Amino acid sequence: MSEAGETGARSSVRWRRAAQGALLVVGVAVAVLVVVWVLGPGAKWWLVHVDGVKVGEKGGLAGKDLADALDTVRGRAMAIATGLLAAVAIYYTASNANSARRSAQAAIAGVEAVRHSAEATERAQLRTFEHSEQAQRRTHELTEQGQRTDRFTAAVAQLGDSSPAVQLGGAHALAGLADDAPTREFRQTCIDVLCAFLRLPYEPDPGSEPAEDQDPAQHAQARAAYRALRVVRHTVIRIIANHLRVGAQVSWHRHAIDFTDVVFDGGNVWFAARFGGGTVDFRLARFGDSTVNFVGAQFEGASVEFYRAGGQRPEGLPDGMADHLS
Repeated sequence: MSEAGETGARSSVRWRRAAQGALLVVGVAVAVLVVVWVLGPGAKWWLVHVDGVKVGEKGGLAGKDLADALDTVRGRAMAIATGLLAAVAIYYTASNANSARRSAQAAIAGVEAVRHSAEATERAQLRTFEHSEQAQRRTHELTEQGQRTDRFTAAVAQLGDSSPAVQLGGAHALAGLADDAPTREFRQTCIDVLCAFLRLPYEPDPGSEPAEDQDPAQHAQARAAYRALRVVRHTVIRIIANHLRVGAQVSWHRHAIDFTDVVFDGGNVWFAARFGGGTVDFRLARFGDSTVNFVGAQFEGASVEFYRAGGQRPEGLPDGMADHLS
């Protein structure tokens, strides 16, 4: 039903109830007037014309008998009046009770409607909040992923730069990304790039003196470039070794460390590390005049490979592991 129809129906009910109330009031008023009249002078008229009793004539009621008959009529009138008043009181009491019950039911229905509406609004707001929170979380994750990708790309570009200073910055940037990596896979990717940088071929040490047919200026330039690149390479080796040490703030153990064909030339590297589950591969690595120290290292089921690694024997290896060295 439309709102206009509901309004018309409620108006019709109110008019019908008002008309019934008015008729009841008029009826009660007429009945009361009749009773009052009967209690007064109308008692004799009622006795004669309604009850059919003869009065004052020969053979009719007179004196005390007439007075008793009139009292009887008046008693019936009082009884009728009392009954009418009781009926009116009962009607109004029932009507008020019904009205109060309907009002209470309407109030309860209103409260229930408000409660349902509030619950529906709360559910809608909760869904909106959850969707908004999920969208914000997803946006934050995508933003972090994008920033991490940008940092990784920039760090790799720095590591591949021609300037040793820029390369050093790229090495430390990649190590920081590995430390902050949200997943094991991303950390392994950063480690793989650092190890791949060490495996790249580069010009060997040109020596402290130029060759007989070499221009001294060119030799000095080549010597400076070699020494600068060696600083970068030793920095990368030291970064990896520090992350494998026992008690490292961020440990890279249980990750694959590939030193295949890496040249350890000059400087000292100490792997006081715990090898427990990952893979450290020194195959074909060359140990020049540097010292690679494994004193204090812990080998707990990890795979550490030295196949055909050449040069000086690393110090601190467990018994039998030197058999892998060429």
